[in-house]
Amino acid sequence: VLKIDDRLPNGVDSYWSGWNENYNMYSTTNPVPTTGVVKMYTQYRLKETLEWVRKSISADSNRVYLTGVSHNGYGALLTSQMWPSQVTAVWVKNPPTVIKPINNSAREEQWSDNAENPNSDFLDPNTGIPIPLWQLFDIGHMYIVNAPRSIPFMGGINGKQDVTVGWVQKYYWYDTVNIARHGGAWYWDQRKHNNTGSTFTDLETTVNYERFTMARSYPAFSYCSINQNPGDGTPSNGDPIGALNGYLDWNDQSIVDNNTNYDITCFVKDMYAGGVLMANQYDSCTTDITFRRLQQFKPFVGQVITWSVRKNGGDVVQSGTTLYAGGPITLYGVKIYRAGSNISMSV
Repeated sequence: VLKIDDRLPNGVDSYWSGWNENYNMYSTTNPVPTTGVVKMYTQYRLKETLEWVRKSISADSNRVYLTGVSHNGYGALLTSQMWPSQVTAVWVKNPPTVIKPINNSAREEQWSDNAENPNSDFLDPNTGIPIPLWQLFDIGHMYIVNAPRSIPFMGGINGKQDVTVGWVQKYYWYDTVNIARHGGAWYWDQRKHNNTGSTFTDLETTVNYERFTMARSYPAFSYCSINQNPGDGTPSNGDPIGALNGYLDWNDQSIVDNNTNYDITCFVKDMYAGGVLMANQYDSCTTDITFRRLQQFKPFVGQVITWSVRKNGGDVVQSGTTLYAGGPITLYGVKIYRAGSNISMSV
C-alpha cells in the first residue's frame, strides 16, 4: 500500500493537481494570477512514482488500484483520467466530480481567477492541444476525452444530501457515464458528506479490486434498462437510492480473448442496500456493452464482426454483424439474463 502526501511547503495541498507556474509554494500570500500555465506537478509526480514502483518493486504491475474519500477520491478520479494506462481499477467515496475555486479563495491564488480559464500543461490525447484547466478538472469532460480509449474499471458512491461536494448529477455525472460508455458501477443514496443518512454499506459498493488486471478485458455497461433513475440533478428528483449497473456482473473465467474470437458470460445479479434485497429484482434486462481493454481481439478497420447472444449457453436470442470502423466495440441492446448470457464475437 502506497500512501502519498499532497502537502506543499506552505501547508496547502494541491487537490492532487498542480499550481500556476507563477505561484510561490513557500508563501502563504500569493496574488491571484490572471496569466500563466497551470502545471500538473502533483500528477506528474504520481505518474513517475507509479513508473518507479513498476520498475523497482516485485509486485504485479498489472494490478494497480486507487481509492480515496472526498477530495482524495477526486485525486483518484483525476489520476485515472490523466494516466489511464497506469491504473487497473478505482473506487471512490463521496468525491466531487468537478472542481473550480470560489471567489477570493486560496485556490484562486494557487490556480487562477475563476473568471479565467488558463491552459494546463496536460495535452489532450486526441488533439495534442493543452486542455484548459476547468475542463481538465471536470471528470465528466475527461470521460468524453477518453471515450476512444480504455480507462480503469471505476466505481463509487455519492449522496443526494451531500452539500459539501454537491449532488453529482447536478453536473450530469451519471448521464456522462452512459454517454462515454466507460461502465463501472456508480451508487447513490441519501447520505451527507459525513455518511450520515447512508443506506448502502461499503461492502455493497466497493469495487472488488483484485478481480481486475490490465491483462484481462472487461465489459462496460451503459443504458441498462433496469438501472434506477438518478434524476435530473435536483436531489428530490429520481429514485432516492440506486445505481448504474448495480444489477449487472460477468464471469471473469468465461472470457476468451484471442485474435479471431471473443466470448464472455454476463448475468443479472441480486442488488442489496443496507443488507436488504432491493424491492425490485429482475430476471433479465437489456444493456449496451462496450468491450474495454481487449487484449488480442482487435479487428482491422473494415473487417466484419459477427456476434451472437446465447441464453445460458443454449439458444441464440440475438445475432448480427457489424462493420468495424475503429475504436471501442459496442453492441447495443444486448439481452442479459439472470441465468446468464453468453456474448460471442468473431472475425
